[in-house]
Amino acid sequence: MFVLGTAGHVDHGKSTLVTALSGIDPDRLPEEKERGMTIDLGFAWFSLSDIGEVGLVDVPGHERFVKNMIAGAGGIDAVLFVVAADDGWMPQSREHLEILEFLGVSAGIVVLTKTDVVSSDWVELVEQDIRSKLTGTFLEAAPIVRTVAAQGVGVSELKTELGNLLKLLSARQDKGKPRLFIDRVFTLTGKGTVVTGTLTGGSFRRGEKVEILPLKKESRIRTLQTHKKEIEIGQPGSRLALNLADVEKENLSRGNVLVRPNAEVLTSRIATRVKVLPHSRFGLKDGQKYLFILGTQEVLGYVSLFDKKEIAPGQEDWVVFRFSEPICAYYLDRFIVRLPSPALTLGGGKVYDPFFSLPARKEVEHRLAKLLDEIPAAWITYRLSQAFSFTSSELGLAHFFSTTELQKALEDLQAEGWLEKLGEKLVAQEVLKEKLSRLKKEVANYHQRFPHRPGLRVAETGQLMKVSEEEGLLVCDFLVSKEGYKKQGPFISELKFAPGLTDFQKNIARSLLERLTFARQKEGAKGGVVNSEEEKEVLHFLFYSGQMVEVSGDFFLPKDDFDAITRQIKELISAEGKASAGQVRDFLGASRKFVIPILEKLDSLGITRRVGDERVLAE
Repeated sequence: MFVLGTAGHVDHGKSTLVTALSGIDPDRLPEEKERGMTIDLGFAWFSLSDIGEVGLVDVPGHERFVKNMIAGAGGIDAVLFVVAADDGWMPQSREHLEILEFLGVSAGIVVLTKTDVVSSDWVELVEQDIRSKLTGTFLEAAPIVRTVAAQGVGVSELKTELGNLLKLLSARQDKGKPRLFIDRVFTLTGKGTVVTGTLTGGSFRRGEKVEILPLKKESRIRTLQTHKKEIEIGQPGSRLALNLADVEKENLSRGNVLVRPNAEVLTSRIATRVKVLPHSRFGLKDGQKYLFILGTQEVLGYVSLFDKKEIAPGQEDWVVFRFSEPICAYYLDRFIVRLPSPALTLGGGKVYDPFFSLPARKEVEHRLAKLLDEIPAAWITYRLSQAFSFTSSELGLAHFFSTTELQKALEDLQAEGWLEKLGEKLVAQEVLKEKLSRLKKEVANYHQRFPHRPGLRVAETGQLMKVSEEEGLLVCDFLVSKEGYKKQGPFISELKFAPGLTDFQKNIARSLLERLTFARQKEGAKGGVVNSEEEKEVLHFLFYSGQMVEVSGDFFLPKDDFDAITRQIKELISAEGKASAGQVRDFLGASRKFVIPILEKLDSLGITRRVGDERVLAE
């Protein structure tokens, strides 16, 4: 299905033309009827042989309602560019054409209306003038169809030209990422809240759950309609009316966006390319506030330029927009920039980074330049220049590449040696090499400083490499599987490394194993406390080499002692069926300060189980 839009100066006959094509009057508001002027968006449709139904969006031409015009022009496939023969080319003709080009509209037909009120010679002059005005634009070679819409003159010829044009256009593809900018909200008796808009990026199905942005409100599609006919599935490129459940009309407005739940595409800071119109009286100035229009969204945003004070008329450059309220923006979305006062169109551009978080500095421009290729690989390489790693699903946010396109790009980058996989994470090979080199040095330094320890703690590697703890674990796993390192419990070390003690430390170890026996500790013998840093280091070695057991906190026991106590407690419980802490205390001849930690340790090891104030053997 295709959607056409009208464009052109006020009172040039756009709505009359829509009525002549479709039999539907797009002016629905009482004020529009009274004033004979389109104020808001109007909608209609008609059928073309070999094409099927075609949607029509009628936009206002008056300069005061340009924002409404932009809202309607964002989702169209082609334009009916209307110029009245009696007036000829007018100010809004130029502004509408500029807006259409900024929004990426690339096909259309010029419709010359009211040709009955002027002479044929005058019509020829107007056509020549229109051709000169369209030089260098997407309408340069477009056919010009003469009409008297109110009388039906030229309508048949226009439909023929439309059929020829639309046969050359590709239908919108289903990328699996449906998005609908709401342009109307109303209620129907017995139905509830209804919203309309043009669907892009994917399909919506009756009964499907949707999320309303920026409200983050979940709803369900009760029914779907296109051109007043109920359907099961709304295809991309369709004009849709959606009856939504669990949401009131008062809570919605034009500018809200429907997406699938958990899309995570809201942003308040974006990096863009903006071109200022050559004939503009104003440039785009750093630090100023402008009206930003994307789809049906209209928000005020502060501008930051990259080491510049202004983008002059006719110039194009990088611009960062910062918004006071979140918007929905995707990579390569097109937008319009207007002055809030006086209300003028200043320029337009494309979104390149919807989640921009870097400072707007000169060196960042080189990184953003990767995105100018506008292909999946450009998106992937840029995103991986911002963070160490991403999952495929995280890379899939906020763009309209299909899953197939993205996966093919990932496979190509991996085959070229640019990309590496760490579990479910994707990293740039060059960045991974740098992190691996850093980690190897850290492990080697740790072995040199602490030759008696089993290795560097894996949990600390993320911080050392300036990545997250999870990413640190993944790099360690890669180092072990591909680079000849080993992991022992929570430690990573070089493959051939074996912790050991100096002769001096061996003497300390023998002393500790003797001093920390259960018999000596429960009798309160002197030397039962480990104080010096050297003794703590040796105790660390004894613990991780399995010669000492950490019962709790600063309470350690030699492994043989702990095993003997465990056997004794198991024998006591086996004989009695159960045992209280007091019974164990009397049995071992030790105070509660030793017995309770030992029992809790046995509980944690699954050897005993506490039932009330007693212990039984765990199954």
